[in-house]
Amino acid sequence: MVRSKQHSLIIVGSGITGLSTAYHLEQRGIKNIAIAGPEASQTSSYKASGLVAGGTIDNFSRLFHAHGKNTAKELWDLGDKAFDYSFELCDSMNISSHKSMRYRLITSDHEMTESNVAVSQLQALGFETKFLKQTHVDEISSERIQGIQQDSPRGGFIDPQDLLQKLNERVNCDRISTISRYKSSRDRLELYTQDQGKFPSELMVLANHLNIPDLLPSLKDSIVSFADQWVNINTTEDGCPNKWAEPGAFYSANHTYEWGVRIGANKWRIGGGRYLRKFAGIEATSADFSDKINQHLVKQFLANFSFVKHAEIIGGQGFLDCRPCDELPIIGPMFGEPRILLSTGYMGSSLTLGLFAGYCLAELIANGTCDSLPRCVWPERLRSLPTTF
Repeated sequence: MVRSKQHSLIIVGSGITGLSTAYHLEQRGIKNIAIAGPEASQTSSYKASGLVAGGTIDNFSRLFHAHGKNTAKELWDLGDKAFDYSFELCDSMNISSHKSMRYRLITSDHEMTESNVAVSQLQALGFETKFLKQTHVDEISSERIQGIQQDSPRGGFIDPQDLLQKLNERVNCDRISTISRYKSSRDRLELYTQDQGKFPSELMVLANHLNIPDLLPSLKDSIVSFADQWVNINTTEDGCPNKWAEPGAFYSANHTYEWGVRIGANKWRIGGGRYLRKFAGIEATSADFSDKINQHLVKQFLANFSFVKHAEIIGGQGFLDCRPCDELPIIGPMFGEPRILLSTGYMGSSLTLGLFAGYCLAELIANGTCDSLPRCVWPERLRSLPTTF
């Protein structure tokens, strides 16, 4: 067993959340930190689609129904804060990004009902949103789209690879290999790497998403994997309205199971379609890149926008993500383990929430509190689940 120096804090996970946590801790003057994990190019963050949106990906009425008005408002507000902060950080680091409008395309009577309810609820709570009737739809769509919900200028695209590179350049902490297990005691933790290294530490942050249950078995029933994919397309367009020509224009359709964002002139990144996967991709252990889904996504994309005359697939990516069992992000200190904090389960908003989670965890560690992080996302709510060993 190789014994290495003690760190004040070890961050397990070297993707966006891990790097963001390290960056914000160092900005607050906290040193003697280590990041455990592979090169950033080997993380799930490297495969991220780059889409960003305020609020949440699911519409507000779903949050309201599942969690009540107060929690739904806190979650929507968290998403808006994360969105704003992500672009502030990108501007300060000169990271490739585009901000534009966020649209929900209404494709069915059920979605129409849901959207009208969501708009009323959001407006009553002071959030900016509106419903655009059929006259506004005619400029973009064929018969598929019945209306548009516009959730203020809170859509966009951030280049995840440029983001990872810029964060990596600004983080100066030690790098160690992947952590395989740990032991805890009253005054410290001992972390063990796959190559038999031993690293004492005062605190540990788990930012390794689907691998968190490997270190915290009590959360095995809380974190559910799912498979999804995105694809890049080149388009031929004619008569595109100005607001849809802006890089960063982001849409979702079919209850958010389909989505896309313009990333440049005649270039889009579209994704979703996991309802075509076995069990909708839930509990998948790998994410194949399905040509069937690609073709379906392009077909639906063309049905959405009449100004797009042709779309050519030029590459894409399958990926695994995770959704907490109660469909709330998990960010904060671990119950029963006062020296461990974690962050995962971003519900389709992994880039914006991942970045902002790093900021919030750094605030918690440095100051003992973080006003931007609502208590409803702390892991403590999962204590009632059975422990799995």
